[in-house]
Amino acid sequence: MRLLVVLLSLTASVYANPTLPPLFGNHMVIQQGRAVPVWGWADPLERITVSVLGHSRQTTADGGGRWRLALPALPAGGPYRLTVQGNRSVVIDDVLVGEVWICAGQSNMAFTLDRAATAGRDIPDADYAGIRLFQLKERSVLQPLETTPDAAWRQLTPESVRGFSAVGYLFARRLHKELGVPVGMIQTTWSGTAAELWTSHAALARSPELQPLLQAWESASDLTHGLAAQPADFQLDVDGFELVHLDGRAEPMHPEWSFNWDSVRNSHFELIDSGRPGLGLAARLSGSLEADESPALTGSFAPRHAERDLSGYEALRFYCRGQGAYRFDVLEKVVRDADEFNVPAILSTADWQPVIIRFADLKQAGWGVKQSLTTSALTGFRILPLRAASPVQLPPASLFNGMVAPLAPYGMRGVIWYQGEGNAGRAFQYRTLLPALIGSWRQEWDQGDFPFLIVQLPEFGARREQPSESAWAELREAQLLTLKTAPNTGLAIAMGLGEAGNVHPNRKLEAADRLALWALGTTYGRGGEFSGPVFDSAVVGAGVIKLHFQHTGTGLILSSGSTLRGFAIAGADRKFYWATARFDGDSVVTSSPHVPAPVAVRYDWADNPDGNLANSAGLPASPFRSDDWPGITAPGDVLKR
Repeated sequence: MRLLVVLLSLTASVYANPTLPPLFGNHMVIQQGRAVPVWGWADPLERITVSVLGHSRQTTADGGGRWRLALPALPAGGPYRLTVQGNRSVVIDDVLVGEVWICAGQSNMAFTLDRAATAGRDIPDADYAGIRLFQLKERSVLQPLETTPDAAWRQLTPESVRGFSAVGYLFARRLHKELGVPVGMIQTTWSGTAAELWTSHAALARSPELQPLLQAWESASDLTHGLAAQPADFQLDVDGFELVHLDGRAEPMHPEWSFNWDSVRNSHFELIDSGRPGLGLAARLSGSLEADESPALTGSFAPRHAERDLSGYEALRFYCRGQGAYRFDVLEKVVRDADEFNVPAILSTADWQPVIIRFADLKQAGWGVKQSLTTSALTGFRILPLRAASPVQLPPASLFNGMVAPLAPYGMRGVIWYQGEGNAGRAFQYRTLLPALIGSWRQEWDQGDFPFLIVQLPEFGARREQPSESAWAELREAQLLTLKTAPNTGLAIAMGLGEAGNVHPNRKLEAADRLALWALGTTYGRGGEFSGPVFDSAVVGAGVIKLHFQHTGTGLILSSGSTLRGFAIAGADRKFYWATARFDGDSVVTSSPHVPAPVAVRYDWADNPDGNLANSAGLPASPFRSDDWPGITAPGDVLKR
């Protein structure tokens, strides 16, 4: 899919004398208490010796120059020095031994600490010498990569943690404080992605339920396949910017330009002669665009990108020429989640053409917190070249290939996973897909059923007045069922942390703490309640259904209010009504005058529910249902549990 795939498949002469993946570098963290895989490249048949903490192991590179060995298990501590001796010596300093976890998923795991509700105190507090961070760049490729380019271990500082996963860091901090050992956190995330992208091709192919995902890709257009296999060339020239008054008068503007060099590899920005009378130097973006790249040219409405009142203007006008499509965003400081105001993708042409961006036509995509455009507080605009005028489909397994496979078999304890929003419309399929994903990761590492801890999706969307079906509830159920279908999995129940109008809620500290509680209570055997109440069984009586739970702590409680909320009950007609619910010891008894002969009960079965059942540890109950009736994402057949 990219030149890198070719480079990584070349003979080891490229890597001679010897070379290691970036995972092995200064400030790294080694997993304590288990054999330490170390690998790399060298000259064919080169003798390699790896040493740390008084232990040495030797091996010989194979005919292709690849080598791998395992150091003995090490106790927590450091800093140490790790050396790799071949034709030359590689020295890795400031090596710690402790706990290594991977944080993975889509946008809510990618959600950075500087956007979290607790950023004001957590960023200045980031002064723990025993916490280290490793963050992968986004990579979508057709074949598994062998290494993680453009990544390195970093010591924890307020600056290094600012753009790191909030959930990932706060989870690591809790473990570091509780366990008293170093913690290394590896972040591999990509916003807006579906779980099949993170699952190996082999795992998808093995499952009859998941094979349609591969077949859908195989039947995609040649253009889609071409965009996945090779970069898309583009060139975009822009100039002649004017603000158009409400009365039609035009006012020239001269924006200050900035370009995000760090996020692109084969693109560049320059100023060129426009070649048109009346136009000066044009801004040019050009190069090749990979699936994981978003080069952005940002211009200001005011010096130093300060706010400017443009309420007296109707539009922004400029000239454009080039090859390819682009998106035009208008920036406003009130937008905190990158759901900027923009217009549909624009196609450039070989000749200069005028482009008019009317402020009244600007819209948000609608996946974040919806805001009204305030033209009195605009800061600038952004031009983003696109690989195509419409969204580009990523191949199944492409993120597994580019962002999971190159991490294995690096020694680690487990994975925390926050994803599911991208699969909510196919929640029933997620019951099979998520366990397949977990299995494919475990197969790649070949270190047994390591812990895989899942954040259950919190509330999102409009609140319904009456019980109804819900794709998000079905996705939460799929996450819950994974505890039964995949061994050594856990569930951080995130109810109470969501927002109706924001798919990216900022209360990440609580989500991280609930993940850490599960890890501490199970993986590390610390005891104490580590989960909210989980539905166990339902007993139908005369006009009532009695519910039994696991993880009740020392008793069930109300998280708020004075009466239980969130329960709905139905008879054989499958029509649900809100139920009256009361505690009976560690059980809950539900009933409704509208349902004299109940057969099924549901709790928090909605996109944005309002239940208040919790346990003595203050942890909320997982949404659930006692029935197995087909939902809105099911294929139509009744689920047999």
